[in-house]
Amino acid sequence: MRTLILLVASVCLPGMAIAQEPNHTGNQGLSSEVTFTKDEVNQLFSIARNSIHTMLYENKKLTIDPSTISQNLKKNMGAFVTLNIDGNLRGCIGRFTSDEPLYEVVSQMAVASAFEDTRFLPLSKDEFNKLRIEISVLGPLKKIRNTSEIVLGKHGIYIVKGYRSGTMLPQVATGNHWTLEQFLGYTSRDKAGLGWDGWKEADIYIYEAVVLEENKK
Repeated sequence: MRTLILLVASVCLPGMAIAQEPNHTGNQGLSSEVTFTKDEVNQLFSIARNSIHTMLYENKKLTIDPSTISQNLKKNMGAFVTLNIDGNLRGCIGRFTSDEPLYEVVSQMAVASAFEDTRFLPLSKDEFNKLRIEISVLGPLKKIRNTSEIVLGKHGIYIVKGYRSGTMLPQVATGNHWTLEQFLGYTSRDKAGLGWDGWKEADIYIYEAVVLEENKK
């Protein structure tokens, strides 16, 4: 599968992400099709946090015993892992589609977000305990003909023209109180590098997400 790294925004906002192609406090979006039990949500966050910890302190990949993972988390699905510290973005990398199970994707994207997001220095030990983690489990991409098909807060958008592309997750538009025009403009300019109106000459895809936020005491 081809790996695609998107252009990075100069201003980091929650939900702005680097993509590798194609209930706690929240369970939005695909909830009618994809649902997780409380134990499954806890397991995903445990995998994400332990994956980062193992790489940070032992410089190795976390070993996960598949027999301890529920069948629901073994489905092949894409996901983004977003890291925040004190409300500020600290890393976000994800994958739209995957031929690997969700729990493995979450493990890999957590490590990538902590140590491979080029907008930031690799995560330090001092920062680790301050992390809040958000996991967005993605539905399939759907190409649209008209931007009227985009529902703010429900759909993420992925804009593609030639070798340039960029995405923003569904929660970005509502989190920043953007209009549809702003959602398209910021994604086109800051993520795809196509300019504010570049989306008008590009292919646009939408997708939904189940957004899970970590409850950390």
